[in-house]
Amino acid sequence: MSEREAATRRPARRKLRIEELPPDSPATHEPTHGDPTEDPWRPSGLPATLRLEVLSGAAWGSSHSAPPGVESASIGRLPENDLQLPNGEVSSFHAECRWFWFDTPIAEEGGDVGEWRLADLGSTNGTFLNAEALRPRRWFPLRDGDRVRLGERTDSPTVHVGVMPTSHSAAGDGVSSPICMRSASRCSPGKPPRMEDRVLVECPLRGYSQVALFAVFDGHGGHEAAVRAKQSLPASVARLLRGKTPSARGCERALVDAFLECDAAMSCEYEGCAASVMLAWRDDDTGKLFVQTANAGDCHVAFGRAKNGGRGAKFLTREHRVTSGEERERLQRNHGIKLPHGARRLHGLALTRALGDSFLKREKVGIIATPDVSPPVEVVRGDGWDVAVLASDGLWDVCSAEAALGAAAKSGGSDQGKDASGRRRVGVNPAAAAESLVAHARRRRSKDDTAVLAVRLEC
Repeated sequence: MSEREAATRRPARRKLRIEELPPDSPATHEPTHGDPTEDPWRPSGLPATLRLEVLSGAAWGSSHSAPPGVESASIGRLPENDLQLPNGEVSSFHAECRWFWFDTPIAEEGGDVGEWRLADLGSTNGTFLNAEALRPRRWFPLRDGDRVRLGERTDSPTVHVGVMPTSHSAAGDGVSSPICMRSASRCSPGKPPRMEDRVLVECPLRGYSQVALFAVFDGHGGHEAAVRAKQSLPASVARLLRGKTPSARGCERALVDAFLECDAAMSCEYEGCAASVMLAWRDDDTGKLFVQTANAGDCHVAFGRAKNGGRGAKFLTREHRVTSGEERERLQRNHGIKLPHGARRLHGLALTRALGDSFLKREKVGIIATPDVSPPVEVVRGDGWDVAVLASDGLWDVCSAEAALGAAAKSGGSDQGKDASGRRRVGVNPAAAAESLVAHARRRRSKDDTAVLAVRLEC
């Protein structure tokens, strides 16, 4: 027995339901225990949030998140997978992650209710977990920080595993289930192999059951600022919400303060990043779904309905470039800086707002980290066709909001399957939408790094 298989053994009180895939098992599965009435032992806790992020290969930067309520995620070469890796070494349906509940309820406070596991689906080139080859069709436990390599070579596509436990405060009151939104991202470097954009998904946000956070960061001068912003911003937002779910009036002050706090904590002298953030929440009193955005720079959030081809879609964010008339007025009004006609750069930057760039901010040249915050927007239908697309300027330089939602609708994206409550899913497939939008940017000759995060807004 290998070391990883031995790790599945637990004391008797935590007896595990060990399964082995049959030889002809299909590559996609329904949730392990979708109907609570069929499994009376099923704990009242929730699965941990699983996040898969590609670290190498053609799909570098692509990611998939499985929030509480979603209990499986497939990895493979075909677009039917939750995480698609278009690489010749990767099999059509290469591997699967699945949540396993422990067979007996955990009595003690804070006890684990289950764990994520990984199985190779009989791939041609094998699956390696932390450099150890996995036996096909056997389940092996996943831990936060694990690395999964899909193929035998050391430069084969590698996926980073993130597992975030659902805290008791995020588990809700036992009546309302945590907010659960399907999302997926795709990234394409403009000048391989360098990629300065980063994507963030926390659904639900740490410590909250009814709040989710999504963001895209577009680095300049290097990737370090985007990496640090991705690490710092979620903690700032969670702390500044002070344990309360926002109301229908939104949380403008908390988002502004989170940007400023993140900017100070990053300590990036000569690197910076544009940032676009979307906060989504369910109102405690009415159960209605709201979204609110904050941005600094030229990353944007497009919002609308994909079912009607994207007609009426709009940007919830504003442009903060040197070429923007509103930003030029701000520079002259607040900083006494009058730019010459036709100027496109401010001390070497095309942006007037960004996180990082501490050196320029100390010089008081007009570059600030204060974001523009949109008014809260209610998601009226939330039926699977309401979509938000967060992306860096690699997409928006060649695509409008309506075109983005229209491309998402045409992506072959009717997402099938069942959710945790057994209801049929119909609507945009976020993975297919993100893939389609990155391809759209490349067809339009976009040469910049492109990061796209598609979020299906469901009540």
